[in-house]
Amino acid sequence: MNDLSQALSYITGQSFDSLMVLTAVVIIFEVPRYFGLFLPAVLVPRPPKRSLEAAFKHKVSVILAGHNERDAVRRCIASMREQSRPPDEIVVFSDGSTNGMEEVLRELLKKGEIDRALWIDLRGGKSAGFNMCQRMATGDILINIDCDCSLDRDAFRRIVEPFEDPAVGSVAGNIQVRNAHSGLIATMQAIEYMLTIALGKQGALAIDQVIYSSGGYSVFRRTALESVGGCDAGGGEDLDVTMRLRARG
Repeated sequence: MNDLSQALSYITGQSFDSLMVLTAVVIIFEVPRYFGLFLPAVLVPRPPKRSLEAAFKHKVSVILAGHNERDAVRRCIASMREQSRPPDEIVVFSDGSTNGMEEVLRELLKKGEIDRALWIDLRGGKSAGFNMCQRMATGDILINIDCDCSLDRDAFRRIVEPFEDPAVGSVAGNIQVRNAHSGLIATMQAIEYMLTIALGKQGALAIDQVIYSSGGYSVFRRTALESVGGCDAGGGEDLDVTMRLRARG
């Protein structure tokens, strides 16, 4: 069943009342959420560009925590090595993987492509894994990224630059869908990411209301993260940092 058939099957399976409720929810809650930050994002001037040297003032550690990411982790690490601002350290955590991810990490360690690795048999969730890797990492800037992500060449440089401002505790990354044109669901997800992450974060920044950084791609100043006791390990698969983050840039 293709994406369009799945969508049509879902809609036709609803009763008239449920469709009316769904429509009302979208109009009352979703439309303002998606478009309410559009004007601030467009009208507020962008922050000035920072010098290239700003991205090299800190020691940067990347933390990858994943479950059964045997193949994806290789691609992610390869894209890191091509960065205009490469990481100083890469720490990888296998969260109860059962597809041989541990063997891949051993191989990557032996080749020197990663600096540290940790694996456990029990699955504890991304937040718990991130906290363990945080203790192993030595950088003062910690980049969190999902193992199945790939990166634009300047991704690390641009996301680290705002930490030139000592008031910045975290920076939220811009996540986009790689295969946005592969089907209806992928296209809709790409639009969702654009509105809620790219445009949403810019609008929130304009009114000083950036309250969280996405678990898929985010960066933290170590001292800010430690001041709140790290991530909330009770968050399971989601990276949940229990603090209000004041982001600039």
